[in-house]
Order: sequence, then structure tokens, then C-alpha cells
Amino acid sequence: GATREATREAGAARLLVWFHGYGDVDGGSWREFCEVVARACGSASGRTAIATPDAMRMDAGNGRFPRAWFKPRLRVRRKDEREWTCDGIEDAVVRAVTIVDDAVRKYGIQRKDVVLGGFSQGACLALACAKSELSDVGGVLAVRGYLPNRSREFSELKPDTLILAGGADPLVPVEWSLEAGRLTGGMVTLRENMGHELCVEDVYRAR
Repeated sequence: GATREATREAGAARLLVWFHGYGDVDGGSWREFCEVVARACGSASGRTAIATPDAMRMDAGNGRFPRAWFKPRLRVRRKDEREWTCDGIEDAVVRAVTIVDDAVRKYGIQRKDVVLGGFSQGACLALACAKSELSDVGGVLAVRGYLPNRSREFSELKPDTLILAGGADPLVPVEWSLEAGRLTGGMVTLRENMGHELCVEDVYRAR
């Protein structure tokens, strides 16, 4: 898929990389939200680049090919009683690292100037990257996400992490968000009656 850049500024002082959720049409659908967050996390110069890459198409059966970073973890077991194992997460992390490093070179910044973020499955990818291969980024913003199962050991580095959870989220239970907060050292902010969706309060807290 394509990598969309909402802001193309030479010498950008910050970079926000935003990963969309399962089934989103494309990363560009998050452009307005990303611009608000980017302005808040930008440097004094105000120059912030935004990358919103598209996930690849995944065969979900029944002729459906939604965009997905990996096979999602679900609360229910498969028909054969196997647990969901987030198949494909390793390939997604490799791609995410390439996207970040390419942009870092392009804008002449360092990884510490990068903020990783995402919604739903995109939030999961951001958390997975920041726990290992991209543990030296400047921060992580995870909206309705969890930490995917991985075989790789975690890094000792812990970038500043904010996890925005919904108390009524049917796809990402509160305990998954709390577990992610414990494992990443991140702060979990819970809105009791919010489901698997974005709200105005999320925009405010993300800033």
C-alpha cells in the first residue's frame, strides 16, 4: 500500500507516524485527526511531518480482502479451539520500521523525534514496535489498542506511552489495555462508557 504524507516540510523537526485500524479504507482517512495531534506534539518551529501508511490487503474469507496489519486477536476462540496468535505481526513490524527509518533519513531527524500512533489494530502495531525494534522513538499514542503476542524479547527502553481505552469496548477489553500499560510502562486513560470508536475527549487527551 501507499504511504501518505499529510505534511511535506523540508527539515521537519518532528514526525508523527499514524497506523490506521483493521478494515479502514486507507490511512488518509485519519488526516484531520493527525494534523491536530501533530500540531500539539510539534517543535517550537511548528514543522511536523505526518506519515499515514496503508496496510496490505488480507484474505479474510468469503471474498473479503480488508486492509489489515495482522490477523487480529479476538476474545473468542477459533472453531478448532486454538487461540488467536496475531499472525503476520512480525512482517508488519518490519514494514513499520522501514517506514520510520526512511522518513527519518528524508527529514534529517532522529528516531527520538518520532511519535508512533494508531487506532485499534494500528495502535497494537505502534505498541509492538515501541516495545522492541522502535523502542528509541520519542513517544507512543495508542487509541483502543493492545500489545500483540510476539516471540521477540522486549527492550529495556520505554518511550513515553499514552493508551486511550474504552470501558465498553467490545473488541479491546479493558484488561488488555491495562496489560499493555503494565508491559510498556505507559499511562492508561479510561473512558467508562466508550466503545471501539474515537471521541472528542480522545482528541483532547491525545494533544
